Amino acid sequence: MPLPEVCHYCRKLKPRAAGRFQRIPGRCHFKFVCDACRAKLQERPGLRHRRRRPSYLERIAIRVLTQTGYRFDQEYPIEGFFFDFAIPALRLLIEVDGRTWHRQPSRKRRDRVKTEAAKKRGWAIGRASPPDIEGKIVVMIDYREEQLIRNN
Repeated sequence: MPLPEVCHYCRKLKPRAAGRFQRIPGRCHFKFVCDACRAKLQERPGLRHRRRRPSYLERIAIRVLTQTGYRFDQEYPIEGFFFDFAIPALRLLIEVDGRTWHRQPSRKRRDRVKTEAAKKRGWAIGRASPPDIEGKIVVMIDYREEQLIRNN
């Protein structure tokens, strides 16, 4: 009897019959993917899995966004870029910028290009960085709500 495998995407232990090995984009080898995750990837082709745990700042943002009551998506794709969080009801993208990753000049240039791509598609984008990420996210959401009310 074959041993169960761990799905590359959901990280759950599954029997081998409940999935298959497939090549993962950006990897040179095959990984086990369960049928449920394969179905999700087929219905949303832009969906990207998290290769790592959310950062401490992203976990704070998830907690705050959950409390707002809006449905939000993580790793939202737009024109080949992935934004940390999106609230489709408000057409608001939220990027969490930690000091380690976003202080390099090349990353700042890439962030400007990402911002322009989002604005071209009609999305508002907000960037939250330490300190007081919670307050900044709440202010972004409140401001965007006011903008939408004024425009309607």
